[in-house]
Amino acid sequence: MQCRLSFMATDNDEYRPPVWKSYLYQLQQEAPHPRRVTCVSEVENRPKYYGREYHGMISREEADQLLSVAEGSYLIRESQRQPGTYTLALRFGNQTRNFRLFYDGKHFVGEKRFESIHDLVTDGLITLYIETKAAEYISKMTINPIYEHVGYTTLKPRAGAEESPAGLQRHA
Repeated sequence: MQCRLSFMATDNDEYRPPVWKSYLYQLQQEAPHPRRVTCVSEVENRPKYYGREYHGMISREEADQLLSVAEGSYLIRESQRQPGTYTLALRFGNQTRNFRLFYDGKHFVGEKRFESIHDLVTDGLITLYIETKAAEYISKMTINPIYEHVGYTTLKPRAGAEESPAGLQRHA
């Protein structure tokens, strides 16, 4: 079954372009999928909030070798340089990327928090893929916006209104 985008006529018959960015959605669908690399041996002192993707204290080189099998592969290891801290090792763009991993009831590497490592990795792969494939497209979107209003933000300041440092203004 195909979904169709339809437009309803409003009282003033004003055309409203679709908000959905089909190109970015397509890229999101093309992004590599997470592939958990499980540890085959039992690891002592594994934190309770990590599963079989936790490999204990292994080197970056060992992680790189384990992840070289496929794009989207990931594992968690304890840092050798900073014992007691954890690293998410992720294969993207034919290289292994390492991110310091935190847990406060939810998993995170930046500000965004996730219920599971799988969700964090899924979001990370989509973000990396879109940033890689659509950097120019996203740049053009910010330079040449097609909407004056996006959510609660005004892109073109009103006469006499104060602007924020980024040139954006919040709606009251």
